[in-house]
Amino acid sequence: MNEKFQKIGDEERGDLKDIILMAHERDCTKEKIDGEMYKYVVTLQYINFVTYMTEDEVEMSVEKAIDLMEEMKEINNGGLDRKKFTELLDRLNKEYDNNEALVLLRLWKEIASDRLNEIVSEIDELRRVGGAYAMLVSNPCLESAIRAVYERMVDNFDDDGLYNKALYFLFRAVLRVHSEEIKKEPNEEV
Repeated sequence: MNEKFQKIGDEERGDLKDIILMAHERDCTKEKIDGEMYKYVVTLQYINFVTYMTEDEVEMSVEKAIDLMEEMKEINNGGLDRKKFTELLDRLNKEYDNNEALVLLRLWKEIASDRLNEIVSEIDELRRVGGAYAMLVSNPCLESAIRAVYERMVDNFDDDGLYNKALYFLFRAVLRVHSEEIKKEPNEEV
């Protein structure tokens, strides 16, 4: 099969990892807690949250975000292009009367490959979640982020700037899997 979007090589993967880790160091606050554990304050869109991780877990989170991007690229190469994705989304919105939760759940069942589900399970394990929490709280949030990225990236995986931004977004979504949202008052600094 002639793939429109090629897999990244090891060198490019390493470069992407470095770029994401530098952006993470720049954009978050980091505080040593105990031993190898750190507290990170991270922002994803307009949501500030705290997560506790080792530096190795942060690096593995970047790896998993790259894995997600590469698997979405494979799904696009497999035939789920913008036209088919839009048609599927339109059909599901009509079928479920624009109920965002039901549309997302059904969309995930329609497009998620076995490998995409494996990666999500690996993220659950990395981020120390499972059972009902994973099924009802963390995975729907991560799947929503994956859907948003796919909707933007479909047929555009060769746009390096867009790829990097989407990857950084997904990385922060992975960090949010096991986190505590910071509630703040208006005009209060985090």
